[in-house]
This record gives sequence, C-alpha cells and structure tokens, in this order.
Amino acid sequence: MTAAARDASYIAYPRLDAYGDGGFRIDGERRGGSILIVNGEVLSWPAASLAAADVDAFAPVFDAAPRPELVLFGVGARMAPPRHDVQARFRDAAIGLEFMDTGAACRVYATLVGEGRHIAAALIAVE
Repeated sequence: MTAAARDASYIAYPRLDAYGDGGFRIDGERRGGSILIVNGEVLSWPAASLAAADVDAFAPVFDAAPRPELVLFGVGARMAPPRHDVQARFRDAAIGLEFMDTGAACRVYATLVGEGRHIAAALIAVE
C-alpha cells in the first residue's frame, strides 16, 4: 500500500451512478455541469470544455491534503489530450494524470475507488 493510500484510508468516496444530459448522478442525486471529486468531496467545476480546463482549474487537486496519487480526467465526449501546461504541472507535482473520454473516466473511477485507491476525478459534463 502506498503512503497516499494509507493517508487516504478514511476518505469516503461518492458513488458515481450515471453521467450524461449535461451532468452526473452522484449517490442518487443529480448534479448539473462538470464536477471535480477531490478527497471524497464533489465540487462544481467551471471547466465546461477541454479548452477551459487550464492549470488554475485544477487548483483544488494541487491544494488537497492529502494529495491524490492519480487524477482521472474525463475530457468530454471524445478523447483528446489536455493542454501541455496542464500535463507539465501534474508531472512537476508528481501526481499521475490519466485522460480519457468522460464515459470511460466514470467507469475507471468506479473500479479504482473499489480497489481503495486514493484518486481524484475531473469530469467534463457531456450530453
């Protein structure tokens, strides 16, 4: 077990039940718009598109204590890489960044949370 996983063992992660129609259903409740899940807390996320997901949009991840070992980034309906400055900031912070379409990120989130991994999720809402 990694140090991050030991430090995060008390975190209760929300269940991501569904996505689409411009939002998500989390623990049975509908949330409109993009979301950021950090240390089990679901935050509204202003990044409504991949272009809007700049380094500043990820500030809650970099400010988190404990920091996640990995961030799943759901970039929208179609797979595309995040901005180079975003990738560099994650690399410099030694936080893994996996990017994929939002649907895939939702599925991987459920798997990794089930394994007890200390992760965060940045999910751009899709229709």
